[in-house]
Amino acid sequence: MTTYSYRETLEHFAHQLRADLPSEDLEAEGIDLYLDNTRVALSAGKAPGEFQIETDIGYFLQELSEEQLEELESSNFYGINTGGCTLGLDPDGMTLSVKATTSAATSPQENWQWFHRLLSVADEWKEIVSQWETFVPLMQLEKEKKNG
Repeated sequence: MTTYSYRETLEHFAHQLRADLPSEDLEAEGIDLYLDNTRVALSAGKAPGEFQIETDIGYFLQELSEEQLEELESSNFYGINTGGCTLGLDPDGMTLSVKATTSAATSPQENWQWFHRLLSVADEWKEIVSQWETFVPLMQLEKEKKNG
């Protein structure tokens, strides 16, 4: 079985984005990409060659109701509208994120596909939870900071 390193995947991403990689220890630090004001964190996983992609979708202004939590939990459990990614809440339960983790056997090209899948899932969930009164999409917060 062929395995790929975290660095190989980052080099592929840099090539696709026509960007240079920073010279820091990216294995330890990870890297943040900003696409249309959306931060996407790329980091090495716990196992060698593992690759993690994560982005925050937005924030809740108050605790989620039991029904809302159940919707997020069942979507994760059954893979509904997740594309194989995982929905998550920060420890306070106020920030919604989406994450994907791949193994060392996943090629840089496949990780690039996961990256796009994660962005699509984030957009889809931003639409879903934007219908909840207490949700503020990340983009809306960024616009308010710039205008304020």
